[in-house]
Amino acid sequence: MHKLFIGFVCMLCFVLFSQAQYVSKNTKIVYLELLGNSDLYSINFEYVFHKNHGIRLGASWVPGTWNAVTNNDRHFFYFPFEYNYLIGHKHLLDLSVGVQTTVTYYTQDLPNHYRFRPQLGVAYRYQNSKGIFGRVGITANTPYFLSADVSETFFYTNSRWLIWPLLAGGWSF
Repeated sequence: MHKLFIGFVCMLCFVLFSQAQYVSKNTKIVYLELLGNSDLYSINFEYVFHKNHGIRLGASWVPGTWNAVTNNDRHFFYFPFEYNYLIGHKHLLDLSVGVQTTVTYYTQDLPNHYRFRPQLGVAYRYQNSKGIFGRVGITANTPYFLSADVSETFFYTNSRWLIWPLLAGGWSF
């Protein structure tokens, strides 16, 4: 399975590197991402500058409990920040490095917490300078070694990397 995945990534890199053109610079993108850098979803703005470099900022809110019979005692706010290096023209290889900032806000008399979590990503991206935008890939979430609140994790264990899928769609202008 690993050899098949590595072969697919190498073939994708070959196809994308063979294209000399890039997305035009000064492209702005607004999109919704499922899973990925914010665990469940995020609303994002990305700015592509210098033809193949992009900066992304996002935000999302997740209630702390999904149980209908108990009161929600906390809220999670996610703020992904990401640098993207793009290779290709309309069909791009998207290599990213970023940080996920998570703020846990308690509605009771508990102290609020925040975390900074480094992330790496690789994705296939379909993008025009203006028009439909799509992105499919994976994000590698590092363990919470930089967390301000290691004792309380949401979806993860403290000591392992987690490969998390992502799916995004939006509009570039």
